[in-house]
Amino acid sequence: MSQEISITLNPSQIRQCSCDDLCHILENAKQDIILEIPGEEGYLYSSLDQAEVFCGALFIGEKIAEFCENIYVKEILSYREPIYFSFQPNNIPGLAKQLAWLFPFCDLDSDDDYHDLLDDLENEYLDFRHNLESRILKFPEIADFYLGNCVEGQQESADNCNNEEEYFRELHSKYPEQIHYFWRSFLSNEIGYDFYVSQKSWIVPLGVDIKELLKRYGGFKNEVPDLEAAEYLSLLNCPPIAFQNKNLIIFPESDVYQAQKCAEYMWFESPECDKIRENMRAKIIQLGIDITTIPFLLNSYINQENRTQIQKILLSIEGDVLIVQDRIAQYVLFPKTLKKIKPEDGEKYLESISKLSESLRTLIGRTTDIACPWDKLDDNQFEELCYDVVNYRHQPSKILKMGKSRSRDGGRDIVFHTTGRAGQPPVKWIVQCKLIRDGSSLAGSKVQVADPVDQYGAGGFCVMTSGVIDSTLYDKLEGVARNRGIEIDWWSRLELERFLARHTELRDRYFGKEMENKKSSHSENVQLSLLDILDNSSSGSS
Repeated sequence: MSQEISITLNPSQIRQCSCDDLCHILENAKQDIILEIPGEEGYLYSSLDQAEVFCGALFIGEKIAEFCENIYVKEILSYREPIYFSFQPNNIPGLAKQLAWLFPFCDLDSDDDYHDLLDDLENEYLDFRHNLESRILKFPEIADFYLGNCVEGQQESADNCNNEEEYFRELHSKYPEQIHYFWRSFLSNEIGYDFYVSQKSWIVPLGVDIKELLKRYGGFKNEVPDLEAAEYLSLLNCPPIAFQNKNLIIFPESDVYQAQKCAEYMWFESPECDKIRENMRAKIIQLGIDITTIPFLLNSYINQENRTQIQKILLSIEGDVLIVQDRIAQYVLFPKTLKKIKPEDGEKYLESISKLSESLRTLIGRTTDIACPWDKLDDNQFEELCYDVVNYRHQPSKILKMGKSRSRDGGRDIVFHTTGRAGQPPVKWIVQCKLIRDGSSLAGSKVQVADPVDQYGAGGFCVMTSGVIDSTLYDKLEGVARNRGIEIDWWSRLELERFLARHTELRDRYFGKEMENKKSSHSENVQLSLLDILDNSSSGSS
């Protein structure tokens, strides 16, 4: 039996073909055809430049979609990586003609005709981009990546140009959400109501099932994490926290406030607020949601002091999703904004948090001793354990362990890509693993951070160790995150042991039955210090 032929095309190949050649190639394809749109080489510092990369790919995908069936875009890693469209033609002559138009062959004997073709293509592209909002798109996720970079880039331009005030005044009058770095997701057309996204969070109408939205567009490959009611606590001289009996995080106060102010401005204060509110009301009714659960849609007047008063907080058991609800909307925040609490800060909370400590003592007092015998592992086994933890925790779209331990890995033991979600493309992460058997701390001088981030173009850096992390390493991580605009994460012995206590199948795989039979010898009046348990916060980015 002959093997079926899989065909991958790219612009360079198409430019060398006539329409007849393309028809022949398409007719001989026995499997899906892959169209590869190359990413942008090098690093684009302008968000508007990055936006153009996504818009160009979107234009190509939408233009060929009408001649295809079962067309979809493979997961997008970044603007620097190729974008792949997979499809089966349903109109081969039409598709061949469209491809030849999108990627014209340069005939030096008819240079004027070639430039006329490029001018027509450019005009068509500009018209497509200008009317993007009114189009029904086949690839709304690419459109979100485009518009997100546009919003970021417009703000960069506003900060640098004082002579464009009139332009931005008109823009924000029409799209008030963009003042606060949000935009209406192009996925709204698929789900039947408008929801707004930024690179950090979502704004979702009251009454909508958040879990269903997360399942479809939240970037979770497997099941959406369970969400439980959480408490909010603010203390003098300490960052506010959100917690339930399984986890706690630093409450992302500024990001929640930004989302709340955006919703309040859109639906109460902007020139378009009445129109936006009425549009949302009509769509919510069509979904069969009880409109009485959203009071401001029945009566636009809500006391300004009570509009943004928080009514409910939900936190996932792994600390990677936070949902905050007020009287206007629901706000969904992701790992990029959910920070851990440093162990050295734990004592500050110990002195004054009675409700939190009681909740945590109840949880810890009923568990077995979770300390792991790290001296039983060698370097390679520890790296494999870290690989499994990353796989469980992040559900990455792509993950690779870089050879044996102590090999020349360039400061990257594990490389993985997160799964993208609405409003945020995937992020490439580098992980360094450091096994410490004697219980000592890991200092900043022992970990390369900036060099591998720069060398491999990573958007995230994580260090995982069986020891305690020294304050010098925290400072180094935060400095690189601040200077290079990347996400950071860390897993010390404390996080790893508590993660393994929740995922016993992993713990038993690496430490065997010794852990299963190891019971706590502490009586009920001996409790784990809050210093340790506070470090059992989310594995979200700092």
